[in-house]
Amino acid sequence: MIKCLFFDRDGVINKRIIGSYVTKQEEFELNDDILKLIEFCDKNNILKIIITNQQGIEKKIMTENDLFNVHKYMNQLLIQKSLKPFNDIYYATELASDNPIKRKPSPKMILDAITKYNLNPDDCIMIGDSKSDIEAANNASIKSIFYSQDNYQLADISTNNIVNIIKYLKSI
Repeated sequence: MIKCLFFDRDGVINKRIIGSYVTKQEEFELNDDILKLIEFCDKNNILKIIITNQQGIEKKIMTENDLFNVHKYMNQLLIQKSLKPFNDIYYATELASDNPIKRKPSPKMILDAITKYNLNPDDCIMIGDSKSDIEAANNASIKSIFYSQDNYQLADISTNNIVNIIKYLKSI
């Protein structure tokens, strides 16, 4: 059974703002479908860790405090829905153009979490809606779920159906 599910944030946990960034809590809208997956994790004692690129900070569109407030709000919404907050949140503020060390597709944030929580990579999965999420998972030698209606052959599974994702998690 899976011990840790790594979640991308924008496009998975919350609805993505196309061409922009979630910079404040008023812009943050939970993806209702993903709540079933979060509930599954809670019921099965699976760690929930966010791995997210947030270059809006480096671009000066938002501050780190803005990001902290968005994440605090996100966890409050989960608690209001009788779900547990995320166990941890890793974020990279680096620009994609700056040869980043932490930013996905680098596996650094995933590997740091694996070390911190003493996890076996075989017991971890990354769910994301972009190729960089899947590449980060592959670079960290963990399984991946491409959360999309499109297919991405480098992912272990590609689907935007939460029931299918839960079935997959139960099967491994």
